[in-house]
Amino acid sequence: MNGIHTKAFTLIELLVVISILSMLASVILVNTASVRASGRDGVRVQQIRQIDLAVKLYTEANGHAPLLTGCDVQSQNPSVSQAQASSCFAVSTGGLAWDSFKSQIAPYMPQTPGDPCPTGCTSPSGFPIGYAYGAPLAMQYYCGLAGYSCTANRKSYQLYTPLEKSPNLVGTKDVGDFFTPTMAAPVITNFNSFPFFNGPQQTPGRHFVWQVTNAPSCILSDSFGTIPITTVLISEAGNGSQSFIGASFFGPNDIVTVTCSTAGGTATAQYIVPAQ
Repeated sequence: MNGIHTKAFTLIELLVVISILSMLASVILVNTASVRASGRDGVRVQQIRQIDLAVKLYTEANGHAPLLTGCDVQSQNPSVSQAQASSCFAVSTGGLAWDSFKSQIAPYMPQTPGDPCPTGCTSPSGFPIGYAYGAPLAMQYYCGLAGYSCTANRKSYQLYTPLEKSPNLVGTKDVGDFFTPTMAAPVITNFNSFPFFNGPQQTPGRHFVWQVTNAPSCILSDSFGTIPITTVLISEAGNGSQSFIGASFFGPNDIVTVTCSTAGGTATAQYIVPAQ
């Protein structure tokens, strides 16, 4: 009597099948996580618009945006510190500031939504996941930074949320461009230079001075490439200055250029070193 023979899988075949199934499972899990993140981003866009509508209704009814403690605009003292501005942001991840914000808009939104992420979500923008509200004083700080051409008032605010699938922030743009207020182009004036002698050895050198508006720093360079490309921070009064010590730095007709750049544009000015 002939026996019945069945063909079984070998150990190697089983391992290959398990490996393939594992790879397929990982691909499915990654795709599922990506789809869920995109779905949460869609919820965020909808909810931030709903919150913004409530803020607008509150502002229209009260003549000012929701005011966190100590976060009204300061007409008598327009200089706002970074620490003051930071304290005038409320985030949905928790805290008394967000509770205060929710209570103020409650007549227009009884239940302020929270972020749809359960835990552990991150954003390529670098901002922590969650909704954030910036009160008028925070906007006054940003409009007071060098080069920003916006003006904040009691109705100025920002409301935003980061996204999981995009580095962009989504929210209101009540003050200039979102977190990048419209910047005016830099303007350079009075670019000049004079020679000097340094130290007991009376080493010759050359000093450069200029004035600039709407730029926090500028770069000096020269046509002969004999000076290091130098970044110069601009003072609060808009003054820039830099000295170079050494006769070998400059020759007759060397063209020294100052370049000041911001998101608003670039300005340049030149000085031609005269023959000695």
